[in-house]
Amino acid sequence: MHAGVSLEPVDSAETYDVVASVTAPVLRCGSTARAWLVLEGDPESVFGTAAHFMAELKFRVVEIDPTSGEIEDHQDGFREEYPLEDIEIATADFIAKANIVDFRKVWDSLDKDQEVLQRFSLNFKDMQTAIDEVISCLGMQRCTELPF
Repeated sequence: MHAGVSLEPVDSAETYDVVASVTAPVLRCGSTARAWLVLEGDPESVFGTAAHFMAELKFRVVEIDPTSGEIEDHQDGFREEYPLEDIEIATADFIAKANIVDFRKVWDSLDKDQEVLQRFSLNFKDMQTAIDEVISCLGMQRCTELPF
């Protein structure tokens, strides 16, 4: 009767491993239940590595007695799988928006050992388009005051 989610990596998703899962103990027809997966990223991979997974709900179907609501005696049921929407992890999922009044002060107070540097090449015709695309891709927001 447990219902759980399984993930199948697509492309670069091998940088994440399922380290824990919580199945829904009972999932009755027409009702809602929750199942959870905990993913861990490869410590050797780049921070915020994008990934794409195909997801499936896996469960066992059994018949329920309509009067008692209990599983009918001596029934093992049968296994079933139901495709779910794909799951995508993006760099923006690792960045939280924050309203910062004094950007330079906050930047200088950060632990430099936790800093992650990445180099990107931008192919845009103008600066405004590049800024808009970086903000969108990384889940950032504009800083109203320039830090320099």
